[in-house]
Amino acid sequence: ITGRNNVVLQQQSQSVPKATSGKTPVTGSATAQGTQGNWVINIGSYLREKTAARKLAEFRKRGVTAELVSARVRGKTIYRIQVPGFDSMAEASGHAGQVREMLGLDETWIRRE
Repeated sequence: ITGRNNVVLQQQSQSVPKATSGKTPVTGSATAQGTQGNWVINIGSYLREKTAARKLAEFRKRGVTAELVSARVRGKTIYRIQVPGFDSMAEASGHAGQVREMLGLDETWIRRE
């Protein structure tokens, strides 16, 4: 799954680097036609970077192009896995169901970066 209007299933066999601080993505972000929106589908949030990296690799093997970012929440660093690159909340919401189905997730959440 990639952002924008194109839904592309692809597998990536990259090693998973460490998360960066703030909003900077760790891995290649989902782009289409050379543009990237600022809405993301969050598909997981973890306290341990190692756990997040393992889940990211699992999600990629299942065909979802995602990235790992770190964030500070209530004084703690958390590691989020997200599908980036949507131009609007509606567009991200439209793809969230497909992501949940592909990954067997009960919920996802949409946010603007």
